[in-house]
Amino acid sequence: MEIDLLTALGGGQFTIKHLDDRALLVKLEPGEVGKHGDHKVIHGQGMPSLRHHEPGDMYVKLNVKFPDSIDPTAIPLLERALPPRRPLEKLEKGVVLEEVHLDDTDTRSKGRMREDAMDEDQDEPRVQCANQ
Repeated sequence: MEIDLLTALGGGQFTIKHLDDRALLVKLEPGEVGKHGDHKVIHGQGMPSLRHHEPGDMYVKLNVKFPDSIDPTAIPLLERALPPRRPLEKLEKGVVLEEVHLDDTDTRSKGRMREDAMDEDQDEPRVQCANQ
């Protein structure tokens, strides 16, 4: 089930359409944080058991939808509401620290990765260097 970040962090509700034309209203309590990839259970709302004819449990995997961007003026509010950032790791003396930025991967590098992966799938014999 995909939920938005605000619901995951602050609680809220969403619905799950059941197979028998019912909908289940699922509530996330404020203060309970739903993490991306969490597996939860709704007891008694799953498929009926053939042996016992009682409904089983329904398992729900949470997928948290993060926003594509955020207004920089909202960051101080997030810093007040969320736990503090992890401090930087202490580095040994003499380690040169270089500042870099993360960029989105471009299609050219994705294509190159795909070609390399395709090379691995070929059944051609490989030549190995002899040890001397």
